[in-house]
Amino acid sequence: MPALKFEQFNPLGTVRRLTVEDASWLGESQMKVDASTVEELIALNKHWFAQPMGMIRTVGWLWLISTRFTDLGIAPAWRGAPARVRVK
Repeated sequence: MPALKFEQFNPLGTVRRLTVEDASWLGESQMKVDASTVEELIALNKHWFAQPMGMIRTVGWLWLISTRFTDLGIAPAWRGAPARVRVK
């Protein structure tokens, strides 16, 4: 039986890659997240969790949103994330 390929989840690396591919992505996305109210962040979180997890932008957006929730002291249980997510 062949060895399984190990896949590492690296959201920070994903954000770095998105920024290399589009230099304005991080600044524009971070400004939108930082300017959002808690209700808007929850809506953004729900929107991006509804997207396929294999999409690089999905991971980048969810990372930015999650770090903003953490900065605001909002626990994961209050972030509007679904119980299950789509993989692809």
